[in-house]
Amino acid sequence: MAGTQRSTWRIGVPALAVAVLLAVTALALGYAEGAAPLQLGDPGAVVRWGLPLLHAMQDGALAVTLGAFLLGGLLVPESATSQRRAFLARVAAWSATVWFLVAVVGIVFAYADVAGVPLGTSGLLSSAWTTTWQLEVLRAPAISALIALVVAVCAWLGPGRNGQAWLFFLTGFAILPLALVGHSATSNDHETGVNSSPGTSSRRPCGPAVFSRSAWCGRGWASPPVTSSLVFQRSRPGATSSWGSRGSSSR
Repeated sequence: MAGTQRSTWRIGVPALAVAVLLAVTALALGYAEGAAPLQLGDPGAVVRWGLPLLHAMQDGALAVTLGAFLLGGLLVPESATSQRRAFLARVAAWSATVWFLVAVVGIVFAYADVAGVPLGTSGLLSSAWTTTWQLEVLRAPAISALIALVVAVCAWLGPGRNGQAWLFFLTGFAILPLALVGHSATSNDHETGVNSSPGTSSRRPCGPAVFSRSAWCGRGWASPPVTSSLVFQRSRPGATSSWGSRGSSSR
């Protein structure tokens, strides 16, 4: 019974979360007419609808990766018999893999959008590869995708507490290139609008806001199975009453 519930969580819940994310994004696009045909340089319906959906999936996978490493590296206590950090490392590995693959496809879609050519155009992939490193609007997502690849490979190696803590900060660093080309700040100084901390500028900062919100959302997704494990362990006879003692036992 417990094994069936775990399988449902590992497959059903992520699939439901992706479906809801894509449905909400599609509804928002339709309501705001964000995927309406362009009069000039229209890349086609597939790119107009696909690019925002890919961005939503990429941001969601990044947030889950960040939240899983936040829990595993900095927050969740571990005991001699629990496997919470191993579970969170697997969650981060899968989400980082999805993040990388979706980011690569998104770069191709972004090039088609910038160039105003539909998918299937002759020489699209070679032109996208060359142009990606020339235009900042494409280069920054590519840098973030490379960081996603490094994070995914490291996560599949099963890092411990310290490793997950370092990967948490590396994942957070991957947000910066995306913020530099995609923020909505109105600061005259582009970098200041992205990097400023809340309260240091009258403008709306993007980098710290995206980082904190991504960590919060990802932590919320990854925490339920870990929380249920903690509750179960605390309810067992002879369980240690202090989380700190359990955390120190894993060192």
